[in-house]
Amino acid sequence: MPARPNLRLSFAADLRIVPKVRRRVEEYLREHGIGERALEEFILALDELCNNAIEHGGADAVPEGSDEKVGCLLLLRADAQRSEVVASLRSRGHLAANELAAMMEATGLPDLESERGRGLFLFRAMVDAFEVANVDDDKLEVRFKKRW
Repeated sequence: MPARPNLRLSFAADLRIVPKVRRRVEEYLREHGIGERALEEFILALDELCNNAIEHGGADAVPEGSDEKVGCLLLLRADAQRSEVVASLRSRGHLAANELAAMMEATGLPDLESERGRGLFLFRAMVDAFEVANVDDDKLEVRFKKRW
């Protein structure tokens, strides 16, 4: 059976769902022949991005009275011939894209004494390229690429 060209996952902004998302993405990327190291790095980046979107980005802030259940939308396109995967994660966000981009592009090490604050640093270290955009008035989209 040929590998699926794209993967689209809509999921609630619930940290308990992130492991299931990771497993689905891992399965999809293995179908496309991603190398083990690149797979581990991509999954780590995705995990950090999903967790940040849910915990800090307001992905769980569904408007009162809304029947909207989905907090995050993940799109992936793996290309074995180009040895790369391109992904985007869209979620509700209270920051402007340029604010989040500035945080993600910050240089230097995170505070090593702190229990938190390493997610964006790890994300940036694990991907080859990324960009951030505001979409649909109340959502942020982070697009990122990993080569293998």
